[in-house]
Amino acid sequence: MSETATQDTKNPNLTAASVADKAARDAAIKEADNFFKADIKDAPQGNPSDLFKKFAAKMNQDSAEQRDQIDASKEARVVEESINDDEPKVKA
Repeated sequence: MSETATQDTKNPNLTAASVADKAARDAAIKEADNFFKADIKDAPQGNPSDLFKKFAAKMNQDSAEQRDQIDASKEARVVEESINDDEPKVKA
């Protein structure tokens, strides 16, 4: 098929690519409208300060867990080095 056969009848200056591009944009806009019009049941309740407090508490908890993991790995490395350090040290 030639491009002239697939042109939009409303605007004869549009090519097949621009018609497909316009259709894709229209579909994306329709999908976005449906998304925002839908009921969001999992939306958090409360005011923003409550949400920020919950977020900060979660971040602090995650940070504490991360620090504990790092400390445990450092402690394991120190214990391993002390076990491997049984060889007598000789001055060169």
